[in-house]
Amino acid sequence: MDSLGDEGLIYNYLNHSLDSIFISADSVWSKTGESMEYEGPFGVGRMNSFFVWQDTIIIFTYSELFFKSIKTGEVRKKLLSSYPFFKNQKFENIGTSEVYENRFLSFDGREDKAYFMISNHIEKTFFPVRLDLKEGNFENVPVHLIVLS
Repeated sequence: MDSLGDEGLIYNYLNHSLDSIFISADSVWSKTGESMEYEGPFGVGRMNSFFVWQDTIIIFTYSELFFKSIKTGEVRKKLLSSYPFFKNQKFENIGTSEVYENRFLSFDGREDKAYFMISNHIEKTFFPVRLDLKEGNFENVPVHLIVLS
């Protein structure tokens, strides 16, 4: 959504497109966007979710990030396993539940960071990470647990 909350983008699962949505005081309407390719040089896979950063739509699946230029349509793909953060880890992916609910947590446009839950299927654990979009790397998010008694 824009800063006023009256227009934005939504993912159309049936058309595999990013559609525009417009909200006014008494109505809501949408405009269907162009269908996106699944594969090939402009392909973005079967997306879980997306967000927009600067002039780039960042789309992610369970194990890949796609960076699609708004201006040119060019797509860069990057596997999670290709990031140094995940080098010595196995079986990690962007966490999902059995009801297809993604675990994209947040995008902080002020700091240019996106937050995800990553799942390890072997150990059956989840852990939070953040992607620094300026630096192009992942890092741990410190978690402090407080035990109440």
